[in-house]
Amino acid sequence: APTQSADRYRRDVNYINREIIMTYRNIFVASIALFLTLINSVFAANKTHVADTQGAGNSRVSIAYIFASVDLSGQYDVLGGGTIFISGKETGNTLALEYMLGVTDRFDIGISMPLSDAVTADAEYKNGTDTFKQQYKTEGVGDISFIAQALLLEKQESKISWGVGLKFRPATAASDEGDSELTTNGVVTQVGKPGKAGNGYSSTRIGTLISIPAGGGDFYIEATHSVYGEKTTAGVKSKNGSDTTLSFGIEVMPSDKTTIAPYARYMNTSSGYSGTGTKLAYSIFGAGLSITQDVSKHLSVKFDGAYVKVGDIVTNYSSGDKSTMSGGGLGFNISAMTFF
Repeated sequence: APTQSADRYRRDVNYINREIIMTYRNIFVASIALFLTLINSVFAANKTHVADTQGAGNSRVSIAYIFASVDLSGQYDVLGGGTIFISGKETGNTLALEYMLGVTDRFDIGISMPLSDAVTADAEYKNGTDTFKQQYKTEGVGDISFIAQALLLEKQESKISWGVGLKFRPATAASDEGDSELTTNGVVTQVGKPGKAGNGYSSTRIGTLISIPAGGGDFYIEATHSVYGEKTTAGVKSKNGSDTTLSFGIEVMPSDKTTIAPYARYMNTSSGYSGTGTKLAYSIFGAGLSITQDVSKHLSVKFDGAYVKVGDIVTNYSSGDKSTMSGGGLGFNISAMTFF
């Protein structure tokens, strides 16, 4: 249990509040959102075939709603001052628009625009006689992404499909950390101000996907690698580590208009830094189910649901303090796609 006085602890909570935000800002909800959009964002689904491109002169417009909810737990170890236990929940709601254009029969370009991106995080810090609560929000439009993808081998000709893709996301949207609302034993001690949804740094993702006929469906393997730029907030620099993702799935069509695709996905990140801390490498894994239904020649709808588990994220701070956070939760992605 913590050994510091209540006054010392209150000062620590205000400091820790900032460190936690700098270190874990939206990372859990973002992890689920990434799991639900990897294939869509690197290999846009043309009708019910995940590895297809649009075709020369054809276009696809998609609008997607993504929801994620994660239960969090962890602790903050204060050097010489005991342990602060943390529990909470993070929820996210994103509405995104995407446009893809077939330049050739096997090469697409596109743009993805988060029209609304909102995250709310509620956390509770306990210290015996005192309970501190924190609520943190970000809202607004997200960063625009630019997409290019190419189909190198086509199933109809080569028995397998093989595609490669690139997604570049510059820091286009306003980014601001905002302030948390803090309460001590039910009394508001700091009024909150929502932050802005922009990430404040660029990212680049490359990926490849292979789809192989297997039994009555197609077995696919997808691999992606992402790198992230550096962010500076109030003179403090931070940078996420790169991440590598491997996905496996089977695409089955019970009818010529319906596709069911269960999948499993694993992500490993490298170390990074945030504020005054060094964030160590961590892993994320999950499993989900994707269902696509062709409503007509020009309209398809898709549902994607997944459970995602984020392993321990350990951060060592220059002060000698240490934080450990982990979480798990559910997310879903509902999208409508029009083809013309």
